[in-house]
Amino acid sequence: GFYNPTRTSPSEPIVRAAVKATESFGVRPLVWPCYTSGIPMAIFGDPPLNKPTLGCGLGRMGREHIANEYFTVEGLRSYEKFLVSFFHEFAST
Repeated sequence: GFYNPTRTSPSEPIVRAAVKATESFGVRPLVWPCYTSGIPMAIFGDPPLNKPTLGCGLGRMGREHIANEYFTVEGLRSYEKFLVSFFHEFAST
């Protein structure tokens, strides 16, 4: 099936936290306010919840949500470190 796309303003605190966490690793973030994918993020972004949603992180992966999806062990480590920084930034907002 298909899921509705979600849209989150780059000025939302959760997005700003993700940007700061990304920059803390010396990476320039790429921000796309619309998110269309094969996951049901709209259940949070659509009524009745209307919560800001985002997909973010560092690491090496490919072919997301299709056959032969993969990630590397080093990429997983990078993602875990990113999450710690992201949660710290978001909790500080």
